[in-house]
Amino acid sequence: MEFKGIVYHEFPKAMYVHVPFCASICAYCDFARVKYTSVLFDKWLAVIRKELDSVSTNEMRTIYIGGGTPSSLSIEQLDVFLGLLDRFSGVEEYTIEVNPETLSLEKCMMLKKHGINRISMGVQSFQSHLLKMMDRKHCVEDIMQCLAWFKEVGITNCSIDLMYALPKQSMEDWENDLAIACSLDVSHISLYSLTIEPNSKFGRWGVEPIDGDLEFEMYEYAIDYLSSHGFDHYEVSNFARNGLCSKHNIAYWKYDDFYGIGLGSSGKLGKYRYTQTMNFVEYFNETLDMEIVELDDSDERFEAIMMGLRMLEGICIEEYNCRYKVDLLALYEGAINENIRRGWLEIVDGYMCVTRDGLYLLHEVLLEFMND
Repeated sequence: MEFKGIVYHEFPKAMYVHVPFCASICAYCDFARVKYTSVLFDKWLAVIRKELDSVSTNEMRTIYIGGGTPSSLSIEQLDVFLGLLDRFSGVEEYTIEVNPETLSLEKCMMLKKHGINRISMGVQSFQSHLLKMMDRKHCVEDIMQCLAWFKEVGITNCSIDLMYALPKQSMEDWENDLAIACSLDVSHISLYSLTIEPNSKFGRWGVEPIDGDLEFEMYEYAIDYLSSHGFDHYEVSNFARNGLCSKHNIAYWKYDDFYGIGLGSSGKLGKYRYTQTMNFVEYFNETLDMEIVELDDSDERFEAIMMGLRMLEGICIEEYNCRYKVDLLALYEGAINENIRRGWLEIVDGYMCVTRDGLYLLHEVLLEFMND
């Protein structure tokens, strides 16, 4: 098959689709996004339709619709857009990102109609002063209403995002957010430490990062609190109840191949990684200018480690050796021994994984592998 000029011989089982529209722009956001208009939607839909037509298989294990804010589309537009994805069969986990202020019961019913069975909701905080500071347009009551709607239509797998290390966020604010989150009927929590991007509102406003020690304290508290309230810490920033980990994101962390559809999306096909243009004019004119990076064997081996060590279970040494036709422990002997000596890495039951200390210092752990 040929996809985006890349000749490839297998079919990925995961697909990411990017919806660039937002009803409003949050202060921290630097993703490929634009304020929603129906005219822009029509132009975008025409290109997305052609992209999806170029996918040579109708079999997909996971689909993840992100943004932007996919739920900012109207009910009619959601119906048309999601209808383009109805062709894909075998989907076990079908996720869409939503913001509380852009949802309605009717939209939730539309999501259910098209087979979506997992929600990723941008909560960020339950504190009104922090929501206002981030330029978020919802309130706590909106969040609770959305959770009730999901339950009413029968979508029971719901993940929420929470942010920490925010300007003016106290430790008490963070403790309250985690306590409220654990009291809700949600299956998954993703944590995001604020990164101040130059092209975000925070970046343009000159907002300064919070104290690094407080950021570390918030992260450490979250791990202990969520773990003691029924959430399994399975990846650096992700926690799941009842085994409901994100199958789609696990495909990334296990370094599987996946399609990236839409403006600003990224994908991986064999030895190729690609990132689509973030320029709306180029995208709407179907220029589809993109960056394609060809990976050599050492790139693939390192990137598989970089992604795999994000998971708390680590990397299965036997699987790694079979996949890359190497001896992992011998190939990276120096890096592995040094990280073990520092207490950042361990070998447990055939898996190479980071320790609790290594989790906090994953960048330093990976530097050893880069230099080995």
